[in-house]
Amino acid sequence: MEYEFVQLGSVCTFENGDRGKNYPNEKDFTETGIPFVNGGHIINGKIDISQLNYISEQKYSQLRAGKASRGDILFSLRGSLGKCVRNPFEKAAIASALVIVRPNEKIDRDYLFYVMNSSFFVKQGENNDNGSVQINLSVDILKSFSIPLPSMEKQKRIAFFLDSIDKKIDNNNVISAELEGMAKDLYDYWFVQFDFPDENGKPYKSSGGKMVWNDELKREIPEGWENGIVSDLGTVVTGGTPSTGCAEYFAKSKSGHAWATPKDLSNLNGRYFYHGEADITDAGLKNSTGNIMPKGSVLFTTRAPIGYIAITANEACTNQGFKSIIPAKKFGTEFVFQTLKMLTPQMQRVGVGSTFKEVSKDVFSRQSIVIPSVNLLKKYAALTLDIAEKIRNTQEENVELTSLRDFLLPMLMNGQVKVKGA
Repeated sequence: MEYEFVQLGSVCTFENGDRGKNYPNEKDFTETGIPFVNGGHIINGKIDISQLNYISEQKYSQLRAGKASRGDILFSLRGSLGKCVRNPFEKAAIASALVIVRPNEKIDRDYLFYVMNSSFFVKQGENNDNGSVQINLSVDILKSFSIPLPSMEKQKRIAFFLDSIDKKIDNNNVISAELEGMAKDLYDYWFVQFDFPDENGKPYKSSGGKMVWNDELKREIPEGWENGIVSDLGTVVTGGTPSTGCAEYFAKSKSGHAWATPKDLSNLNGRYFYHGEADITDAGLKNSTGNIMPKGSVLFTTRAPIGYIAITANEACTNQGFKSIIPAKKFGTEFVFQTLKMLTPQMQRVGVGSTFKEVSKDVFSRQSIVIPSVNLLKKYAALTLDIAEKIRNTQEENVELTSLRDFLLPMLMNGQVKVKGA
C-alpha cells in the first residue's frame, strides 16, 4: 500500500448532538423549520426527507451543540454502523446518536465521505463492537480509526471519480421517480377516478359513461366491472424464517435463495427486489415456512411496518413479515403492484397488535377491491409494459453502478487502483 495511514482524529474535528435539557423531544417537533436528523433518516448515503422531523428556529438557537452546516459529514455512532451522509441542508440539528465530522485542511471532505463509507472503515467499527445487539461507538473510538491519506491531488481525483458514479445513480433515480409518478397517475386515472378511455377514446366517467351501484362496495362502479377481494388478484403467499441459531440456514447475499426482510425493503432504492442482506440456503428454506415465488411476484410487508412493497426481480422468498401475491395472468404484476400501493392506508388501518400492528393472511386476502373488465386490463398491461421496463432498466443500471463503486472503493483507498486525471 503506497498511501500513508493516519488516525481519523488527526484530520477531523467532532461535534456531538446536544444531550442537555434543551435536547428536542416529540413535543418540540413541527411540520416545517430546521431539520432534526437521526440515524433512521440516513438510507444509502442519503437523507430520507419524507421521514424527517423539524424544530423551530427558537428551539434550534437554544441548542448548545449538534448544529450541522451544509456539507458536514453526519455519522451514526449507534444502531446500524456505516450510516454516513453529507448534510444537504443549510443548517440542521442532529440526534445524540449522530456525530458531526468536520475535516481539516489535510483531507478533502468528499474523499473523507467515501472513506467513511468504505468496507474497511466499517470493519473497524465492527471490530470495536461492544457485543450488544446494536453497534455502540464513542467518538474516542471513532477518532482511533485508521484511514489512508494520499496527496490532496489524489484525494480529489478519487472523490471526483466516485462522485461521478453517484451523480449518474442520482440521475437514474430522478428518471425512475418520474416514471413511477406516470405509472401511479395512469392507475389512478383509470381505476380510481374511472376515467379510462371509452370506445371513443374519451374519459369514461367524465364523458357520461354508465355507472352502476355495487352493494358490496357501497359505491358506484363502471358498468361491466365487479367487486372482488385481494386474493382474487393471485395466489397469496406467506413467508418464514429458519432458526437464526443455525448458520447453515443462511448464506451471503447472492449466494443462495434471495430472501427479503422488511429491513431489506426499507433500504431498497427502487421497486425491484434482487437480494437482501442475506440469502437462505436450501436447508434454510426446507426448515422454514417460506415459499419460493417467481419473478414478477409482489411483496408486501404486513408487520413491522405495514406497507413496504416491491416486485421480485428474480425468484425469491420472504420472512414472516410479508403477505405476497403471485399475480394471476389476467391481472399482471403492474396492476397488482399499484393496487396494493393504493390499498396501503387501508391495510395500515386494519392491522392489529399491542407491540406492533400486523395484518393476518385472512384479513389481507379479504380486503375489497374493484375488478375491471378483462379487455381494459389487457390495454393497461400493454400500455404500462414500456414504463415498467424502463423503471427496471434504470434500477438495474443503478445496481451495477453501485456494485462497481463498492468494488472499486477499497482498491482506490489503498492505492491498488489509480485514477489518472479528473
